[in-house]
Amino acid sequence: MNDSYLKSNSGITKTPVILCPPAGAAHLTAGGRTLVCLVRHGQTDWNTVRRLQGREAVPLNEKGIEQARACGEMFAKAKEYGFSASRCLTSPLGRAVDTARFIAGALGLGEPESADMFIERDYGALSGLTTEERRAVYLAGGPNPEAEPVEDAGARMKRALVDAACGAADAVVAVTHGGVINALFSVITSGRTGTGKNFSENCGVSLVAVGRDATIPLAYGLTGDIFLDYIKEYVKERKRLRADGGASTE
Repeated sequence: MNDSYLKSNSGITKTPVILCPPAGAAHLTAGGRTLVCLVRHGQTDWNTVRRLQGREAVPLNEKGIEQARACGEMFAKAKEYGFSASRCLTSPLGRAVDTARFIAGALGLGEPESADMFIERDYGALSGLTTEERRAVYLAGGPNPEAEPVEDAGARMKRALVDAACGAADAVVAVTHGGVINALFSVITSGRTGTGKNFSENCGVSLVAVGRDATIPLAYGLTGDIFLDYIKEYVKERKRLRADGGASTE
């Protein structure tokens, strides 16, 4: 893992993080792992005011719908490059389902599959509070014990990824939420990426290579041309490996 891609300051950054180059990702998946694309849903009104959004039914706003449509077009472009997905799964929350429909349609996968394990973290009494309101809660009495811990959410996501990748012939796309994506990356990078470090844009795509032995972080928060460039190079290397006769060594 290359820490040079991480911000050195302690503030949260929106900058995409590349943890494994596309060629390395191609070798990992050629060796038997599955590429999984984790997509954060499109924008909601709560996102615009930084209101903590747990499992409430908050729909996409107008901008979020446009983001979801653009994300579908981005995956359609990736398909033109040779990207192929076996499944498109989604959190059962409406904002994720509506985002996933654009992506699944672009990939020719029909309706996305609902998967409860990809639901957002349960934030307990903190859910629905703005940043300032949450700060007041912490100052008054510390962290809320009802919230799902980062470690538990990350472990849940790892189990969900193994289930999603099982039997998949190609890549898998899963539309989910910022909190659980951050929890997963925090767990699998030992805190160097994810919760407290990074903030993914709505419809940002994070990549992992999933096997039964490990979930390997590849990239966090890719958008637009950055995602497409990564996928283009990934597909190119996969083709080269197949032409050379198969799998890589790890």
